[in-house]
Amino acid sequence: MDSLLERIEDNKLDALYLFINETLRQQDEFDRFMESLQTVLPLNWSIQRVEIGHQFLSMVQEQGKLFSLVASLEGLRTLIISDGYVPRKDRGSIDTEIFFDKMIQARNLQILDLQRLQLTSIEQVEILEDFLKLQESLEELRLTGLYVSPDITLDPAIEACCEMPNLRSLSLSAAKKGDSICAPQRDIPMIEDGLQELLQGSTTIQDLSLRSMHLKDEQCFIIAESLSGNSFLTSLDLRQNDEITTTGFAAILGALERNYSLWCSVLVDHDTYQAKFNSLIELNAANRGDLIRSPTKQKLIAFLDALKDDPTALFYFFTIHESILRPTVKFLLYKYILLEQKKEVAPAKVAVAAAAAATTTVAAAAAAAASIPTTATSISVDTTTTTTPRKRALEELLIQKVVQEGNYETSFSSDAAATQASVKKTKILTPTTEDGAPQSSSSSSSAAS
Repeated sequence: MDSLLERIEDNKLDALYLFINETLRQQDEFDRFMESLQTVLPLNWSIQRVEIGHQFLSMVQEQGKLFSLVASLEGLRTLIISDGYVPRKDRGSIDTEIFFDKMIQARNLQILDLQRLQLTSIEQVEILEDFLKLQESLEELRLTGLYVSPDITLDPAIEACCEMPNLRSLSLSAAKKGDSICAPQRDIPMIEDGLQELLQGSTTIQDLSLRSMHLKDEQCFIIAESLSGNSFLTSLDLRQNDEITTTGFAAILGALERNYSLWCSVLVDHDTYQAKFNSLIELNAANRGDLIRSPTKQKLIAFLDALKDDPTALFYFFTIHESILRPTVKFLLYKYILLEQKKEVAPAKVAVAAAAAATTTVAAAAAAAASIPTTATSISVDTTTTTTPRKRALEELLIQKVVQEGNYETSFSSDAAATQASVKKTKILTPTTEDGAPQSSSSSSSAAS
C-alpha cells in the first residue's frame, strides 16, 4: 500500500481503486491506510477516476471525511461505487445523506455510477434532487440496484434531470427479485409524473434505461406520446418490467412506426415486439424516412435493393406503409408481365436461330445464337437482376396480398399488347384521390397523360 500512496503523492495515478485486499482486512491496518490517504489525497491533481467498493466503504468509520476528500479532487471526472468483481446482495454501505451532502462540492463530475443506493424517505429523494440540480457538468448518471421504499417515487429527482444541461445518459434500475435488498411489493411505479416531465422537458437525454422500475402500460403511453413528437432518444431499455403488457409495447411501436425521422433502439422482454423494434432500425438505415417523405421510383428501387437480404424487415415495411405497398405491387406485376413475354418470345427466336444454322456456316450459326437476348429489359425498370428464392417468395406474397383485395386485377388486360401499352403509361407512384385512396384506372390514365 505504501507504493500506492507514493504514486498518489507524486501525481502518477489517473485512476484510484479502493477495494479490500488481504492487507486491509484487519481494521487496524485499514485505519492506518485511511490516515495516510487523508494526508496525500488533497494534494493530488492527476486522479480523474475513483472507484470505491461497498466492502471498503463498510469499514470506513467516517464516510464524510472520505467523500470530502474525493469531492475535493481537482481532476475528478468519474465516480463509481460498486461491488467490484464480487456481487453482493445486501443493502450496500452508502450513507445516502452524507454522500450527497459532501459530494455536492464536486462540480466537474461527468460520470456518476452508484450501485445499491438506498432511498427510504421522501427527504432523501429531495436531497438527491438538490444534488442533481447543481451538477451542470454531469453527462452520465447510473443508479442501479436501487432500494426505494414502496410508498415513495423518484419523481422529484427525475424532474431535476430536466435542469441538467449536459445529461445525455440516464440509467435507473431497482434491486432484483430475490435480493435481500429487494423492496416489498409496490402499488405504484417508481416513476409517475416525473417521466413525462423528463421526456418533454429534456433536450439532451439520448440514452434512457428504466430496467426493473415497476413500470406499467400507463408509463408506456407517456413514452409513446413523447416518441411521436420531437424526441431526442436514441436508446430505450424497458426490460424486466413485468407489468408491461403487449398493449404498452404496441403503443411505443406505433409511435416509432409513425415517426420515421427518429432512430431509437428499444429493448423489451418480448420476442415478437423486439423483432419489430429491430426491423425499424434496419428500415431507417435504408432511408425509410426519405422514401416516405418524398417517394420516387429511384428511391423505391434503392430502398428495395438495400433490404434485398432482409425480407422480414421489408415485408414489415409494407405492412405499415400502404402508400408504398400499392405502387410496388404494380412494379412487380409489370416485371412479371415482361418476364412472361420473354418466355413466349424466346422459343420463337431460338427456332429462327436454328433455321439459320442449317443454311449458314458454323461460324454464322454461332453468331446468330450469340445474338439471342437471354434477359428482358424495360424502359422503366431493370429486370435483369437475378431473383433469389427468398426475394421471389416475398414478391409473391406482396402480389397475393393486393390481388386478394381485388384492387389491381382489372388494371391489367389479358391481351398482351394491351397490357404492355397500359403498363408503359403507369407511373411507379400511383396518383391518389383526396382521401388518399388510389385513383381508378381511367383517372390514372388521364393523370399520366
